[in-house]
Amino acid sequence: MNIVLITQGLNPILYALLNSEHQVIGIVESLFQNSNGKNKVLVKKQSIFFRLKKWLTNRVDTVSELAQKENIPSFLLNHKNSSDLKLFLEQLKPDLMVVFSMSQLIKEEAFSIPKYGTINLHPSLLPKYRGGNPFIWTAYNHDLEYGVTVHFVDKGADTGDIILSKKLIIKKGEKFAYIYTQLIDNIGVKALLEVMIMLESSSVERMKQPKESPTDYARNVHDAWDLIEWDKWSVKDVWHFLRTVKPYIRVFNSPYWEIASYEMGKARDSAVGSIDFNGRYGKITCNDGIVYCEEFLPVKEKVKKLLLKF
Repeated sequence: MNIVLITQGLNPILYALLNSEHQVIGIVESLFQNSNGKNKVLVKKQSIFFRLKKWLTNRVDTVSELAQKENIPSFLLNHKNSSDLKLFLEQLKPDLMVVFSMSQLIKEEAFSIPKYGTINLHPSLLPKYRGGNPFIWTAYNHDLEYGVTVHFVDKGADTGDIILSKKLIIKKGEKFAYIYTQLIDNIGVKALLEVMIMLESSSVERMKQPKESPTDYARNVHDAWDLIEWDKWSVKDVWHFLRTVKPYIRVFNSPYWEIASYEMGKARDSAVGSIDFNGRYGKITCNDGIVYCEEFLPVKEKVKKLLLKF
């Protein structure tokens, strides 16, 4: 099957399709809504040493670079050039278009072009958590039932007919990395490839979604820290939320901070909702206890930090 993929960034779905028996004949990189059409990663200034290392290791950092390396036609999609997507697809004539992670709706004139239509892999059990970031809002609701849904794309946001859903039940306090790996790398990839077999064999059974979702729209947020309800949530609830949405928390001054443990009933010496750092350790004061965090620097970062002292 000839496929065009719409996605954001290098991710497991992109690599899984490239390594599958199917032929990826086009890649569309969906830029963020506030983008002016330039891929910020591509225009980022890079030192000569960085570029030399990249050349020597044959490393790729963006979807566009990967497409170029694999000799696959690519297209940068933003809110200003969405009408050009139709022309791109008409030239390639794909059997199927697959969507995984994008920041805008696709027009019918584009998603109706492929022979088998356009399908989306959404990281929730639709119709729950329609929208751009199901991870944050599943955690916000302290919902331990995660999942993925493969559905047809229509004019709405994650409202198309469902083809296949698969569930993942997590334990309280599971880390985001574990949840993402299980949902996308494992369950999501398998579900997507299974649906593609169903499409080729004309064995797809469509299930219409209800008009309304049982949950609020899963919108993107600038900082998930701002969603914490300090006066209502227990220390265990805060600990669980922080661990499950760690990449979306911006209060930490480096990406190497980890949410470690929590202690209930600990006497407060700081205001509720405050975070106090002491070197590579930190503590977050909650209504009924303390959440502890710790910075785990990789060796190369430790060396860099040491060198900066001289």
